[in-house]
Amino acid sequence: MGPDTVKAHGAVPPGAPATISYGRVIFPRFASAVDVPLFLTATPQSGNGDGRWFYYQAPDAAAKAAPGEEPESLLYCAIGGSLAWEPPPADAKPDPGHKSEPKISFKTVLERSAKVLHYVRNLYGADGVNNFVDCTIALPYEAYFYAIVDRMGHSMRAVSGGQAERKPRVSQPYTPFDP
Repeated sequence: MGPDTVKAHGAVPPGAPATISYGRVIFPRFASAVDVPLFLTATPQSGNGDGRWFYYQAPDAAAKAAPGEEPESLLYCAIGGSLAWEPPPADAKPDPGHKSEPKISFKTVLERSAKVLHYVRNLYGADGVNNFVDCTIALPYEAYFYAIVDRMGHSMRAVSGGQAERKPRVSQPYTPFDP
């Protein structure tokens, strides 16, 4: 969808690469795909096939974690889909990466707390399928990881209809987001 590798922005977290290589991850249950950096740790597909998690921990994160606690993730993303029983929000806009029928809309939300930046991008299909990239970024590495999650969110493509009675259509080219 975009270049295979890109130069990092901002301070590079411990152990993370300065040049980021991406691969395309396919989520067949809800017919979507996202560009994901190859250096992230990926969990297995969820039991019901709705998605998977991708995260990055500093090399010493496990040693710093208290006994019985999960090591701190500098980036933690859930990527997948679901069947939404409600219509898209009224402020969802047509997604610039999906130019053909059926129409797909999107909404991106950023929320900042004292410790993290939370990024969520949803794609809403006319059939009620909601695909998402939902990430939490540790603030000390916001510039580095925000560029990554923004690329992930904008690379997300979906075929409306999920797997049930899905009509094939031509893949759309990558279109960078320009507010």
